[in-house]
Amino acid sequence: MAKNIIIYDQFGRPVETQGLRPAKRKLAVASIRDRWWSYPSSGLTPEKLARIFREADEGYVLRQAELFEEVLEKDGHIQAEVSKRENALLTVDYEIKPFSDDKRDIDVANFVKEVIEKEIDFDDVIECLKTAVPRGFASAEIMWDVSEGQAVPKEIKSVEQKKFIWPWNEYYPKLVTDDEPNGVEIPPFKFLFHTYCPVTGHPNRAPILRVCCWMFLFKHYSIKDWVAFSEVYGMPLRLGKYDVNATDEDKEALKQAIQQLGSDAAGIISKSTEIDFIEALKQATVDVYDRLIKLANTEISKAVLGQTLSAEVGDKGSYAAAKVHNEVRLDLLSADATALAKTIRKQLFVPLVGFNFGWDVPAPYIEFVVEEPEDKEKEVNVVSTLYKDVGVPMSKSWIYDKFNIPPPKDEKDTLIPMIMPKAFKAKTKTEQRQYTSDQQAIEGLIENVVSQANEVMGQVIDPIIKIVMQSGSYEEIQEKIMTIFSELYTPAELQELLARAMFIADLFGRFSAK
Repeated sequence: MAKNIIIYDQFGRPVETQGLRPAKRKLAVASIRDRWWSYPSSGLTPEKLARIFREADEGYVLRQAELFEEVLEKDGHIQAEVSKRENALLTVDYEIKPFSDDKRDIDVANFVKEVIEKEIDFDDVIECLKTAVPRGFASAEIMWDVSEGQAVPKEIKSVEQKKFIWPWNEYYPKLVTDDEPNGVEIPPFKFLFHTYCPVTGHPNRAPILRVCCWMFLFKHYSIKDWVAFSEVYGMPLRLGKYDVNATDEDKEALKQAIQQLGSDAAGIISKSTEIDFIEALKQATVDVYDRLIKLANTEISKAVLGQTLSAEVGDKGSYAAAKVHNEVRLDLLSADATALAKTIRKQLFVPLVGFNFGWDVPAPYIEFVVEEPEDKEKEVNVVSTLYKDVGVPMSKSWIYDKFNIPPPKDEKDTLIPMIMPKAFKAKTKTEQRQYTSDQQAIEGLIENVVSQANEVMGQVIDPIIKIVMQSGSYEEIQEKIMTIFSELYTPAELQELLARAMFIADLFGRFSAK
């Protein structure tokens, strides 16, 4: 007889495991309510937005959920930043690890892996649950199947936020249905319910999109005023003047004429009336609208990504600063992945193992591997320093693997590196004995010239080498070399040396030809 163990479900409710079986009936069925929207962003004001948020705090999340979807539809900047934060989770690899090295735990982990790979589309699960970060929570219904003697999820289907309601005295949700508008109790382990709670209190206060909604409101006030301003910017003001004895019909005719002049540039009026055209102000500016919109976008980027430079470098931004800010995004990605891994283990792996192996068997872990991208340029500098300056022996195959370079197939496929002048070496005595006396004389001349040229060329090459060694990027090398380019010239002694060597070589050639 199985032991009766008290466990806690996805909402933190205590559950007795004796006789506990998965709920098979689908609860979040399609409803006519799913097609009906209240469009809360229509006529949105600070007062209306505050009411929507207060409703969500009280557990009625419908209008807040609909507002979030509208904001993502209407604001391209919010959509882009939220997509960056959400989609980052889809690029991370994951590993399912056994609870311990015990054989039973390894077998349990292999069972979970097989179910994840064969029974469900796990990428769809991540796709659904990742939306909890901007929206506060995300949910998916598990369709359990026990037809083959094992309890396995055959489908995990996303459920909209607006289908949930929080009773006033409870911190876990209920599912709204056509029959139960006040919500029905959700069975244990029937739903995955992933929450994102950077603040304490009710989970409906956690969404990042609540911050974005305020900026959305202020920004679109500015956009609305900007559009209205654009309609009349540069157009003269039409000022109608009517006689004191003008009738109401004359005044109405004058008004219509002025309005027609704005679009048709033609109209008729009475002699007793007059229209003046006042030139538009040349000093009018739209800078105030642009600055407010940029401020709102900056605050949105900070709220969603924790920084701004990966979205908009700006006038004073730089590649280096963007790299530093991108590391902040990696911290957020790591935190999001860790929270998601906890939810998946507790709400999917634990019941999967409990239903099939017993509730006293520990579930395996899932780990999302968040790695900082390698700085290849920095790695090259380190390897070069260790090899040249420290003298650390290195394997060619390791170098190929380290920098993902395919080894050459043969000698014809090999690219020979360019050799700096200082790398020239004198011929060995064995090589010299293979030459005639005239050839040895020429070789000696070349070696003498190269030896003297190396000393002179150091004045040109050494500053360049110093810049290369002290710089952190190709762009920095290029910029520094351009600043000293005017100082890099061929010294006069090198010119004289080359001229003398060419003269001697010419004389020696004439002598040898006789």
